[in-house]
Amino acid sequence: MERSCLAQCFLAPPSDDQVEETSFRVIWLLVLQTRPVALVFSSGTGQWQALSRSEPLPAFLLSTWKVWFVSRHYAHGCFYWVSGSGEKLLVLDIQRMEFSMADHPPCVRFRGDDVAIAEAGQGMTVMFVPKPDTDRRIYTVWRRSNGGSSAQWQMETETFSLDSGSLIKGAVGRHLLLYHVGSVSVKPGCYIRDVNTLQLERVCDSYPHPSEVYCNFPPSLLSSPMVSSGKPSVAC
Repeated sequence: MERSCLAQCFLAPPSDDQVEETSFRVIWLLVLQTRPVALVFSSGTGQWQALSRSEPLPAFLLSTWKVWFVSRHYAHGCFYWVSGSGEKLLVLDIQRMEFSMADHPPCVRFRGDDVAIAEAGQGMTVMFVPKPDTDRRIYTVWRRSNGGSSAQWQMETETFSLDSGSLIKGAVGRHLLLYHVGSVSVKPGCYIRDVNTLQLERVCDSYPHPSEVYCNFPPSLLSSPMVSSGKPSVAC
């Protein structure tokens, strides 16, 4: 095994042929110097399956991902990882179980500035990219069809702006997850904002850090639709 590598383990939705309400998958991702390798556990079969490329993944080098390989996003059946270089996205299609590289939207992004990727209507994937020198308050909005790594990003004419004291912490489905420190007109806490209607809803009053976000998963553990922190002590 190559000595220089990175690893992540995370939950994933079930495959299309898994009909049980409580079905799920676990993905263990190992990133080697020139290619990613994954092991996928299915609750339906109770077994692990290896997903690997025998050849290097084009345009992928661990050296460009090593520092900032912490940004994972999910939309329309694909996981996305943002590289430190800002030029490429690593994509894992969990239905085809294939890795690919996709272009980052053609815009400037400072190293360390994170993005948010969400699901929009009509099968579109939308990415919010912070504009330089705006303290992550103003975002350009990019859309593309759910057509794999070859689909092109198109920039919307209007930018997305955050209120003072707000931060984008991620996205779940078609909702952005926002944290607001509080103001005269807005209570502190976590909010979700629909990327289609821009409707804002407060879901909890704290945001422990670090934490992970999940929504309606796994169904057997949730009594009703909710957004929650990955920490067991916090319920939203």
